[in-house]
Amino acid sequence: MKQFLPLLLVALLSSAADESTVSTEGRPLIAMHTCTKRAYPNAAISTEAQLDLIRQYGYAGVTWTAEDPDLVKALDQAAAARQTPVAAIYVGAELGRDGLKADPRLPAIMSAMKRQGALIWLHIGSRDFKASDPAGDAVAVPALRQIAAQAEALGLRVAIYPHKGLWSERVSDAVRLARQVDRRNFGVTFNLCHSLMLGEEERIPSLLTEAAPHLFMVTLNGADKGAGGTSWGRCIQPLDRGSYEVKTLLRELDRIGYRGPLAQQGFGCDLAAEDQLSRSMQAWRTVVDGGWRPLAGDAALSNWQVKHGDWTAVAEVSLKPGEEHLLTTRPGQGILVNGASGKTADLLSAEEWGDCELHLEFMVGRNSNSGIYMMGRYEVQILDSFGVDTPKYPGNECGGIYPRGGNVGGHNPRLHAAHPAGQWQTFDIRFRAPRVDAAGKKIGNAVFELVKLNGITVQENVEVPGPTVGGYDQEQATGPLRLQGDHGPVAFRNLRWRPLPAR
Repeated sequence: MKQFLPLLLVALLSSAADESTVSTEGRPLIAMHTCTKRAYPNAAISTEAQLDLIRQYGYAGVTWTAEDPDLVKALDQAAAARQTPVAAIYVGAELGRDGLKADPRLPAIMSAMKRQGALIWLHIGSRDFKASDPAGDAVAVPALRQIAAQAEALGLRVAIYPHKGLWSERVSDAVRLARQVDRRNFGVTFNLCHSLMLGEEERIPSLLTEAAPHLFMVTLNGADKGAGGTSWGRCIQPLDRGSYEVKTLLRELDRIGYRGPLAQQGFGCDLAAEDQLSRSMQAWRTVVDGGWRPLAGDAALSNWQVKHGDWTAVAEVSLKPGEEHLLTTRPGQGILVNGASGKTADLLSAEEWGDCELHLEFMVGRNSNSGIYMMGRYEVQILDSFGVDTPKYPGNECGGIYPRGGNVGGHNPRLHAAHPAGQWQTFDIRFRAPRVDAAGKKIGNAVFELVKLNGITVQENVEVPGPTVGGYDQEQATGPLRLQGDHGPVAFRNLRWRPLPAR
C-alpha cells in the first residue's frame, strides 16, 4: 500500500462534521469489475479471487463484463457461493443504419444472470451515427424494446451505460432513449467519470433531475474538479484521492430521492486491486458512511498512548525474503508495525470506549501470533493458522475468542477463514461491553455479537464471562483497544471504530 489517509479525506469528501449530511442507507457500494482488473479487461487473478477480495473489503457486490456464457455461468456459481451479488453486467451493441446489433452472446448471458438479477448495462457504439446523434433513435429504439422484453421475461432490467466517444455518450442520450423505449425495466445509468470528462460538472444537478425517473444505477469514484477534457487519470481515481467532493454528488442523489446502488469505478487506477479496494472503502466508511473514526497510522502515532515501544508507521510491508517469519518494510506512514523483531510492548489506543464496531486489516509473518484486545481485556486471536485443521486448544486459531485462565472458555471460529502469512486480512467486529451499574458493579457479561474474518462470519453472539488470558483484570464500562505486540511480527492498517447505539 503506497499511501494512507492523511489529509486526503478532507479534500475528497469534506469533513464528517460538515453540516450538510448525506444518506447512504439503502444504497450499497458495489465494486465495478474495473477495480479488480488492473489491465482491463484482463485480470491477473481468478474470478474467485476477485470476488473474495470484494467481499473481504466490505463491498456489497460486483459488476462484470460480458464473457463467453460458460464463464458467466461460472461467475454466477462463484458469486452465489460467496453471497456476493453480481449487480450488473457490461454488454456492447453496435448501431448501424440497417439495425442495432447487440453482442450475440447477450441472450445466453441474460439467462446465466437470471438468478443474480443483474442489470444489463448496454453501451452502444456506431460508425454510421455520431455521438449523441438522435438520428439513430428510429433504428435503435425498436431493437431496444425487444431487448427489454427479453430481459423482462427473465426478471431482469436494462440500463443504457453512457460512455464518452460512443453513440450513447451522455446521460441525456440515455434518458432520451429510455423515454422512447417506455418500458418499466428499461432505464439509465449515471457515470460520474464520463460526465466529468465531457465537461458536464456544473450541469450534474440538472442532469440527475432529468434522469431521476429512469435512474437504475450510479457509478462514482474519486476525481479532480475541473478535469473535463483532460485525462482519465484525473477523472477516475480511488475514493481517497481527488479534489472533486463526492459528497456533492451524494447530496444531489438525496435531493432527487435516489436510493439505488452505487458502483465504484476503478478503470486505469495505478494501484493493485487490493490497495484500491482497501483505501477506497476506508474513505467511504470513514467519511461518507457516518460515525466511523480512524485510528491513524501516522508518523506520530497520534491516536495511540505515548508508550509506543518499537511500534512505528511505515508505507509498505511484506514477508522478508529468506526469513519469512519476519516482515520487511518501506519508510512512510499508514501502516502500524511492531518493530523489526516483532517483540515489543502492546499498543493501546488513546481513546477508550465500550459498545462499538471495529474494522482493521492485518498481516502476520510466518508462524507469528498477535491479538486484538477489545477494551484491553477480551482477545480475538490473530495467528498464522492457515491450513491448521485442529487448534491446540479452543480459541487458539485466527478468529478465535481466546480462552480465560487455564485454557477455559475459548471459542474456535465457525470456519477456517484465515489467509496465508504475508497476505492482508480483515477483521470486522461488533462488540458489547460488560454492563455495569451506577456503582461500577458488573451486572452483565461482554458479548462478541459478530466477528468476521476476511468477510466470513466466524463468531456470533459469544458471551465472555471474564477477561481472556493476558487481559486486564478489572472489568468496567469502557477501555482502550489493545494490539498485542510481543508474540511475533504483525502489521495493521485501516483501523477504524464507531460507537454502537444502545440496545
